[in-house]
Amino acid sequence: MKIDNLINRSKEEIIEVFNNSFADYLVPMQLNAEQFDLKCKTDQVDLNYSLGIEDKGRLVGFILNGLGNINDKLVLYNAGTGVIPEYRGKGIVKQLYDYLIPKLTNIDYMSLEVISDNIPAIKSYEKVGFDIYRHLHCYKGSLSLLNTIPEVDILVSDNYDWERFKFFWDWQPSWSNSISALNLLKSTNKLIVAQQDQKVIAYLIYNPLTKRIQQFSVDKTQRNKGIGSALLAYLAEHFDKQVHIINVDARSDESNEFLKKNGFEKFISQYEMIMPLL
Repeated sequence: MKIDNLINRSKEEIIEVFNNSFADYLVPMQLNAEQFDLKCKTDQVDLNYSLGIEDKGRLVGFILNGLGNINDKLVLYNAGTGVIPEYRGKGIVKQLYDYLIPKLTNIDYMSLEVISDNIPAIKSYEKVGFDIYRHLHCYKGSLSLLNTIPEVDILVSDNYDWERFKFFWDWQPSWSNSISALNLLKSTNKLIVAQQDQKVIAYLIYNPLTKRIQQFSVDKTQRNKGIGSALLAYLAEHFDKQVHIINVDARSDESNEFLKKNGFEKFISQYEMIMPLL
């Protein structure tokens, strides 16, 4: 078998092996060309750092890797690893990483997310050198129109004031919800802010293509006043009622309880795993 990057592979070939690999996954996933392009954009996929393994000219496994910065660290993010069913159990994931790691001389660390019930995958990544860093929850829900606050103005904005938004955070967003990812999606996403006396006191970033809330937070001095719920009500009225959010840090009781109180239900949990390189 031969390993090489995916730069010279056709999109159609990569999508075919992706869909074959994930057809029987714990959460089955099938992507068309448009969805694949959006995933690659969101996850900052770089085909120069992404690998495929072939047998007799046929692509049978892959790693899609995204490259970007998190807190001034250069990170390589595993946006998807797949092996077609008949080639599983042959140590292909380890072969791919054994090929990749010696080439990553300037990367601070690698990261990935894996469904917490996928024990074989977790063990496979641990053999490579990854360790569990944190537990993440994913939610979906049907939003209500009932929550409004007269003294707070809610509107769509194009002013991504990251320094102010970061001041609201209780936890670091995961890769696909990170600042570097969302800066690439400004033309697609909707930034909804809550203002009081023309000062932003809460915000929510929503992707209408995926129906995903990618970030939300409220100023710590303005919590428990219904402002976060009012943002969700605005989202329901002006965009979508059926939405989801992925990778909420399990350690944040406040964030998780807020979502549950607003009608969200947890549908899956994941582990974020990391492997330092420098």
